Amino acid sequence: PIVRRYLVVKRRIARVRRKVKHVDREGYYDERTAMWDDEHEKAAKDIRKLFNKMGGLYNKLAQDWATRDGLLPQAWVDELKDSFEAMPERPWSVMKKEILLSLKEEDVTPIAPTKQGLERYFARVDEDALAAASIGQVHLATTHGGDRVVVKAIYPEIRRFLMADLINARRAAQQITTLLRLPVKGTVDAIMDEQVESFPRELDLRIEARHLRKQRLYQRRHGLDIAIPVVLEELSTSAVLTQ
Repeated sequence: PIVRRYLVVKRRIARVRRKVKHVDREGYYDERTAMWDDEHEKAAKDIRKLFNKMGGLYNKLAQDWATRDGLLPQAWVDELKDSFEAMPERPWSVMKKEILLSLKEEDVTPIAPTKQGLERYFARVDEDALAAASIGQVHLATTHGGDRVVVKAIYPEIRRFLMADLINARRAAQQITTLLRLPVKGTVDAIMDEQVESFPRELDLRIEARHLRKQRLYQRRHGLDIAIPVVLEELSTSAVLTQ
């Protein structure tokens, strides 16, 4: 429906151009802008609904697009800014399995080897998420040493389908902007290329852990009074970050 409506607008603009461009050039450009702006407003709501329905990576795309003031149609940006609101959390049964699987697959040494399941690594993990986001959620936990920590875990399907979703999203964006010959075609292509390059790195929590270590080192060197989390390397993986 989004594409069909834009095609209709294109045909309407073409008819207006044939009728008035050579007679009233300024009036034509004003009317063309108004017609595009009106359709951008309508499309923005449908794009938001589509991203919500697809979930996961598409929520992340929505958040990225919501920061592109001046690059994408303003109606899209304004509508997608709601994507920063709290996301629904995943069931603990799903996240517990994913956290345990990641710790096992990356050969993290159990803290309490005589225990079973996730208790081999943590004394306790709160089942209710502290917060949920587009690509993962965090849970409060207690280590076997008694420290209260936060465990961040990536949703399993995000990592599994990341590249396929990114490639499909980029292909769809390219096809739509090419078909419609929208003035934002080059911008959308560049944004999608950037996302294909950067998003996979966001799903490797080892990179986030390295950044936190560098920030703490910089803080100490310069005597800055800033609270920066301490990463527990012994309880972290590429998909689980404990701090």
